Amino acid sequence: MKKLFHIKKRGFTLIELLAVIVILAIILLIAMPIVLNIMSDARKGAFESSGRGLVKTVEGQYMKDRLDGAPGGREYVFHGEEQISGPELEFSGRAPTSGTIIVYANGEIEMAIHDGNWCVTKDRENTDINPAVEYEGVCELPTGGGVVVDSNDDIDYVYDPSSPTLPINASPCTIETDDFTHIVDKRDGNKKYAVTYIWDQCWMAENLSYTTTACLGATWNDTAPFDACDTHSTDWGTEVLYQWGAAMNDVTTEGAQGLCPEGWYIPTDADFKQLAGNTDSVYGIGDSEWDGTGWLGSDIGFRLRDVTNWLSGNDSEGFSAVPAGVKDSFGVVDILVGEGTGFTTSTQEAASEEAWMYSLLDSEEQDSDDKIGRSHHLMAQGYSIRCIQN
Repeated sequence: MKKLFHIKKRGFTLIELLAVIVILAIILLIAMPIVLNIMSDARKGAFESSGRGLVKTVEGQYMKDRLDGAPGGREYVFHGEEQISGPELEFSGRAPTSGTIIVYANGEIEMAIHDGNWCVTKDRENTDINPAVEYEGVCELPTGGGVVVDSNDDIDYVYDPSSPTLPINASPCTIETDDFTHIVDKRDGNKKYAVTYIWDQCWMAENLSYTTTACLGATWNDTAPFDACDTHSTDWGTEVLYQWGAAMNDVTTEGAQGLCPEGWYIPTDADFKQLAGNTDSVYGIGDSEWDGTGWLGSDIGFRLRDVTNWLSGNDSEGFSAVPAGVKDSFGVVDILVGEGTGFTTSTQEAASEEAWMYSLLDSEEQDSDDKIGRSHHLMAQGYSIRCIQN
């Protein structure tokens, strides 16, 4: 007769259950930091990969610019996970929450981008990016700013990409191998001007405001030598309008320094034609469009106007034109501040008391707002000055 064995099943006691929970909690406490570190390292690595991808894409754009005849210097800005300046970049990976990439004329790249968790930077001298660091509200370009790269008696050349006066889409100009973003006019209480490199021209990105006792003391009238200048206040600062003789500092040679600082000069009619061809999206350099008079181009006006002080403007090249107004030959405001501006050139119209000038307007009554005006006007009228580098 077989003996039957009956095994009674028993459940966990309360003490055993508590012990299991404690053991699981200990395992979780030990494992959680490891898991979090793995996840954090993965996010860090992914954003570093995005940074390298951006650098490669920007390098490709630089090579394309050079093949197209452009100097290659550009600035790319990201904000709110969107690219807001520079040619649109197509790259793999997540777009930065914000940041800046500067490409210099010699192809060197400097970068500072973040995704809210990590900050990735790149020094212009290094080929690879720097290891990502935790983002704590600051993600700055490695170069910093405020370094004087060259000087003369009139001005200092300063590299300062973090300056709030620098248009976000302006490219640095170059002196030999040194880049600069501003000039400091030592003649005028160290007045600081932003600059922008537009293809192969280096322009002031602000209107000249330098005056002399002679031009401020001259009477504004419609007879030679047209030596008067006049200051007026605007929402964005002090502007100066110059008669032609004052702008040229009583020199009549085309391309003269005039009141510009040493190493800079009053632009010629040809300089403005080149600016127009470099900026307009339809009519390029050398197009016969720029030999005409009246309102010329397609969208150059929209692309030269700053984004703050006009009804519309995208400042695509960092020229940052402001509506500083124009005065007629009797010193009366002809174009109101806020509605338009005019720029004098150093090019005289043949055998007359007139010189070539360029104008921008932006008003609801105009149908030519996105163009630029080219005409020869009386030297007695008052216009703004934009200096250009020699």
